[in-house]
Amino acid sequence: MPEITDITTDKVHKPLGHYVAAKVIPPEKKLVLLSGVLPMDKDGDAVLPGHAYDSATLALKIGLTIIEEAGGTIESFAKITVYLNDPRFSELVDRAFDDFFGTHFTARVMIAVSGGIPKGLDLELDITAAV
Repeated sequence: MPEITDITTDKVHKPLGHYVAAKVIPPEKKLVLLSGVLPMDKDGDAVLPGHAYDSATLALKIGLTIIEEAGGTIESFAKITVYLNDPRFSELVDRAFDDFFGTHFTARVMIAVSGGIPKGLDLELDITAAV
């Protein structure tokens, strides 16, 4: 089956973090649109508020679990919008993406939404995958 393709170019600025300019999803793939992924346990209790790196890692693991249920893998992640409770968390979140994804890169947007994350959590992820 055709792979998801990274789009990079030297005609625009380099990404500021662990992401690529764009991803191309071949028509043979099915999109998986995840509802907002929060760093919470199975009972819906908030986990790790105030620890942006660990919160991002947990939310990515939760996202991967859902993607695997849809038949995908870590390579299926295509785009992630990160909503941050505090813009100062961006470097920690980027480091979590580096460690979690390794050589795989997604398209990504990071937006600060002070006080807008449920349960006072540090972040919420909006994930699009292709399987």
